[in-house]
Amino acid sequence: MEAAMRRLELAADAALNKPAQGSFNIGDEPAVKAELDRLKVENQLLRQELLEVSTAHDELKKTSDTVAVRLDKTIDDISIVLGQ
Repeated sequence: MEAAMRRLELAADAALNKPAQGSFNIGDEPAVKAELDRLKVENQLLRQELLEVSTAHDELKKTSDTVAVRLDKTIDDISIVLGQ
């Protein structure tokens, strides 16, 4: 039990001391900071664009589903009329 606890403590310590994914030290390089800031802005713009496109896609899907149901009903109605 003590050995297991020690391994768990070692694993926890290693995880706490490991840098977070995506983090790095950019130092005092102005060009690197500027590029990072530019990429952050671009990321935000792309996230917003993705949200807008996803919303438009959802609306288009709803409209398409409505049209498909109406078209199926119309085809059924025409089939009934032609069958009589």
